[in-house]
Amino acid sequence: LHYKATVKALNALGGSINWQTYDQNIHGHNNAHIAQFLFPDGSPSRHAEYVGLKEQTFRASLGHVSPVAGLLDLPQGKPHPLPYLTALEILGLEADVAIGFDDSVHGVTAVHRAGMFAVGITTGQTETELIAAGANLCCMDFTDPKLLQTLESHIYFILRFCDTFVAMGLALCR
Repeated sequence: LHYKATVKALNALGGSINWQTYDQNIHGHNNAHIAQFLFPDGSPSRHAEYVGLKEQTFRASLGHVSPVAGLLDLPQGKPHPLPYLTALEILGLEADVAIGFDDSVHGVTAVHRAGMFAVGITTGQTETELIAAGANLCCMDFTDPKLLQTLESHIYFILRFCDTFVAMGLALCR
């Protein structure tokens, strides 16, 4: 989804990118790094224009999912665990009851360093790469039976400690 959003945003701004360049230089990095890579001589307003367009395109592809306020402009991006640690803090959760999903080596590394159960989505990286980065489990997508089994067992475990949070999770998984 991020790659498609990047392609659309660059096309709208008169640019382009191929998968190899994206994967080697952009995949898993934060927006500030990406904007600087794509527009090394660009002004801060050009960077902001690209980031805004890319984020708008990405969010539109997610449908009803909204970003958690406070996560877009952190001083450290992936592979640093700060984005996931901040999300845990905002949501009032401990790492041992959370599951983080990412499709990049930097993202899985950040999830793992945050102390969460890390699920690597193999849409852009191989299972071997994601496991080496710290993934506890790898799946092709969110419908993978391995993922559903893992979620159900993880949620059952959490159910013993926080009924409300897990009951909401069970409703989402079934």
